Amino acid sequence: MKFNRFEYESVVDGLKDWYLFHDAGAGTDCVVILHGHGSHGDQLLIRPDLAPWLASLDRFGVSVAEPPGQCMDVARRRFRFVASS
Repeated sequence: MKFNRFEYESVVDGLKDWYLFHDAGAGTDCVVILHGHGSHGDQLLIRPDLAPWLASLDRFGVSVAEPPGQCMDVARRRFRFVASS
């Protein structure tokens, strides 16, 4: 999976941060993996407990966004959220 880095400035507090995004193509589902305060947008790549998810996500052919939880203002503008059951 190839991830691109996106930088942004929060409209809430003006802080600059970044997140990673893997684009599997137009019309694909997107898995949004939020991470907590104090960590960076590469948790899926550097944490041994999360790294095994990469193969499954790649096999399902989904896009993947990994923004921090506090940047939902950015995520809401970039992605269309739908409820899942």
